[in-house]
Amino acid sequence: MHLYVGGPAGSGAPACAVTASLPNEAAVTSACGGGSAHRFKLSLPGATAGTPIYAYGIDVTSNPNAMLSGSPRAP
Repeated sequence: MHLYVGGPAGSGAPACAVTASLPNEAAVTSACGGGSAHRFKLSLPGATAGTPIYAYGIDVTSNPNAMLSGSPRAP
């Protein structure tokens, strides 16, 4: 997934990229397909506190990348 600070993709500053490689429960696998590792964990620098973070799932097929539900969120 890709994270952007202060605005959505195209206007926000790229913050980081992270791979969803942590295991999830069966319901997530059923809804998402493509294996059983859809979770991730990361730490953002303190400088981003209070600034909206926009998170996008990166599709490995030809589908467009989608903003994740609950995004944006300000830490």
